Amino acid sequence: LVDRLPTLAPKESFHLWGHPRAAVSSLTPPNVTRALVKAPVHGLRTLLRPVSLDRLEVDDVLHCPSNIMGRAIPCAVVVTIHDLMWLLHPDFCEPRVWLRPFRSAFFSTGIRWALQRAARLLTVSQASSDEIISVAPWVKDRIRVTHNACSPEFRPPVDLDAARAASAISSSFRSASTTTGCSKTALCCASLTLRSHGADSRSD
Repeated sequence: LVDRLPTLAPKESFHLWGHPRAAVSSLTPPNVTRALVKAPVHGLRTLLRPVSLDRLEVDDVLHCPSNIMGRAIPCAVVVTIHDLMWLLHPDFCEPRVWLRPFRSAFFSTGIRWALQRAARLLTVSQASSDEIISVAPWVKDRIRVTHNACSPEFRPPVDLDAARAASAISSSFRSASTTTGCSKTALCCASLTLRSHGADSRSD
């Protein structure tokens, strides 16, 4: 998104926030500026005082890609809500019982603010969209499904024979992996790894 969107909309200006420890794209189109934001994405300052992170103008559009929307943002906001796990099943998200009430309160607040106030909501699947609408039916006209992109390695190959030839996994190993149970497949992998280092691996 960061690499492609500015190229797709060359007449628009993009101002990117990034944490000092975050990886930075080597691409810097002329319509992109950057700012270092030390506050973590899921921090109290990001939730309660996002206007203190950087300057926001009324005619800006802010994209919040990590489920939550901060308080009192003066411009239009687009929020990506991946799912509603923090609202519906916080025990799945935080196994530590003592910490769960605090983290649940944080995320549920940010998600509810997004449901109530975001100009647009993005989510990554139709299943997530359906669940969000079932919980917050008033967002139906504001939500859009935008599937996660994938790198070229995970796209169907143009030339299947060339893709097979380029694979480092032998056809015999693929056959063994697909016809055995999980435990035997794992053992087969371990056996191959040991043999590649000169060790002798045997199993009954």
